[in-house]
Amino acid sequence: IWCFWILWVCGCGILFVYDTIRSIMAKRALKGYQICSTERLNALCLQCAEIVGLKKVPALYWGTLDNPICVTGAIRPAIIMSKTVIEKLTDGELSAVFIHELTHIKRKHILLERIYDYTHEYYMISTSAE
Repeated sequence: IWCFWILWVCGCGILFVYDTIRSIMAKRALKGYQICSTERLNALCLQCAEIVGLKKVPALYWGTLDNPICVTGAIRPAIIMSKTVIEKLTDGELSAVFIHELTHIKRKHILLERIYDYTHEYYMISTSAE
């Protein structure tokens, strides 16, 4: 059974290093993105944050993404938007998108995803050790 624990610790260590590198790369990429200064979008995001019940509104950034919008950062979340897609949306559509992304932040989905990853790692190793 000691082999199981060594394997589990190694797996968690690898996952931790992977998560750390991914977080550092995301933080560096975020520095290269331009902060959104569009009044309309910032006001809409603030209004949606109040609807969702967020006390602190995350920073909005313009980025080059495959997805039109995403949330990054478990501790200090930010929203990255694709300018080409976002500028085509109406206020109603943007509200729906912002509420969706802000709900991810409010419910701490990014942090919970990391916890799930470690729990899943534990489960996979423990069931294979039997």
